[in-house]
Amino acid sequence: METYVGKKLAPVDVRHHSTVAISTFSSSTTSPVRGQTTITVMPRGQQAPSFFVNTYIVPQITGPTPQAPIVPGQWRHIQSPSLADPLYHLPQAVDLLLGADILPMLLLNGKATGKPGEPIAFETVFGWILMGPVDRNAQSTVTAMCLSVAETLDLSIRRFWELEELPVVRHLSPDERAAEEIYKKTTTRLRTGRFMVSLPFRKASPLLGDSKYVALRRFQALENRLSNDPKIQRQYADFIQDYLDAGHMELVPLENADNVFHYYIPHHCVLRPDSSTTKLRVVFNASSRTSAGCSLNESMYMGPKLQPDIHIVLLRARLWKYVFMADIKQMYRQIVVRPADRDYLRIFWSFSKNTTVREYRLCTVTYGTSAAPYQALRTIQELAIVDGKLFPIAASILLNDTFVDDILTGANTEKDAFEYQSQLIQLCSLAKFELRKWASNSHILHAVPVEAQAMSPALLYNDKNECELKILGLKWDRRADVFSFDTKPSETDRTKRSVLFDIDRVFDPLGLLSPITFWTKHVMQFLWTAGLKWDDKIPTDLAQLWTRYQSELKLIESISIPRRITVDEATTMQLHAFSDSSEKGYAAAVYLRTQTATSAYYHLVTSKSKVAPLKKSTIPSLELCGAVLAAKILLNKLLDIKRTIVNHLANKN
Repeated sequence: METYVGKKLAPVDVRHHSTVAISTFSSSTTSPVRGQTTITVMPRGQQAPSFFVNTYIVPQITGPTPQAPIVPGQWRHIQSPSLADPLYHLPQAVDLLLGADILPMLLLNGKATGKPGEPIAFETVFGWILMGPVDRNAQSTVTAMCLSVAETLDLSIRRFWELEELPVVRHLSPDERAAEEIYKKTTTRLRTGRFMVSLPFRKASPLLGDSKYVALRRFQALENRLSNDPKIQRQYADFIQDYLDAGHMELVPLENADNVFHYYIPHHCVLRPDSSTTKLRVVFNASSRTSAGCSLNESMYMGPKLQPDIHIVLLRARLWKYVFMADIKQMYRQIVVRPADRDYLRIFWSFSKNTTVREYRLCTVTYGTSAAPYQALRTIQELAIVDGKLFPIAASILLNDTFVDDILTGANTEKDAFEYQSQLIQLCSLAKFELRKWASNSHILHAVPVEAQAMSPALLYNDKNECELKILGLKWDRRADVFSFDTKPSETDRTKRSVLFDIDRVFDPLGLLSPITFWTKHVMQFLWTAGLKWDDKIPTDLAQLWTRYQSELKLIESISIPRRITVDEATTMQLHAFSDSSEKGYAAAVYLRTQTATSAYYHLVTSKSKVAPLKKSTIPSLELCGAVLAAKILLNKLLDIKRTIVNHLANKN
């Protein structure tokens, strides 16, 4: 549903360059995208309605349309003087291809149909447009103007490299400091204990322009789609009804109906068949632009990233004998937005096409708004700070062992585990946060209702798969207390795109599979430097190696790695960091040696690897890079283990 503009028509300014694969018929690819920009589209000679559209710039959209001149005026049902293109009968270049998401906002009610085999006229805000055949005797030439865009690969690869990086200490930017100041000054506490926040606007009470027209047309298009799928329509309606029943949404008050300080948010649904709680989730698009060319998200400060690094949370979870996790139910929706800002969170909704479309406004922090992640996590921190003195252990867990809405923590005795669980439940309840999806390798689940557990409460199973679940994306067998890995290699042709997708599928945040991922990084580097297009097949020799890799990759499903890296009654613990390099790259691994009165135990804690830069480097310089990488792992406080001796061994060359 993207919009494309030809290079000839595109504005001079390119907002930013993009790497986007455009698939056409039979998965062939078009000329590369030159960049992105924003354009204004409006009817000729009018100022409204106008649409601000994000577009991709391409050298050419398609050939001249129509293929050959047409005799004008030959169809009686098409005699309107207000044609969008009065020269429709002459072959002309196509300079703009509007996405399907824009079409519902353009169509009006008019439609003119002629005889079979004649084009149909549709009324739009630009005038009447024609669709259909024009001459059945003409030579058949097919022009396809339906495209699909795959942007997710860039995001996946970006996440892959972010996962490979060590956490760094960041300093707040001016915008992030401004968001923090607004939070401190405007956040209050209701009598119920809930927190109430304001939207962190860059300018107080901004006038954002007209968003009602776009949001209403998109809702009408959504209604049409839902009417064709009763199951999805019912799930969507149930989701909205839950919003209403919980008090998280309300009708726009009559006294606010004419409030000019408002914004209407388009919405759509995302299906999540693997979710144990919400199979359908409504997503609110606060990035939709208004007639003034801005959006709600652009008018707010985003706030700093507050979630801890996933490495830290997972590594801490390996230190305890007993580990447990829980999910904060509807975390965003438990935080109230102050009434003065709710008109910026308006939506359209009706429970069926036979009922009146009504205007509602959301009353809580809303996913889809740019500030929502910051506001939610900042509120969790505020709860820990304000009420933490009552439950100090729970406060520490919220500050250090929480990743987004998932709590992952533990203890070395079941007595302590019960105490920590109790404190967490009590502290979270003070702000009306409810914990659910409990899972553990201990008996603390006995204190949790079955419906609030992630799986059956019994600790012993006949089927191994019944006691497996995910800890922040890692597969965990809580009965055996081990990590394991899934592999899902694609069955498609060996192209640059499919190979990169397969590389991204191996989720290894702790570096437990570094010997494998190190090789795939080399493959990625080669593909990036080989000049291949996204859907070009990879060279034959690499394809053979990749096929062998995929067949052998399934063997890692038989590997299980103990979650816990500590032991009872340890007398000393030593961290040993090793680093080495070759002409292909360098790596560092950290092991924990635990000594008891009778035995010594060794566990791989974490590892990191880097491919050598394309610019030729000497082995000694790469050895030094490996030593620095090992030192960064040790100094980054990833391993907060008391009574620990640290040794760092590096190969000297």
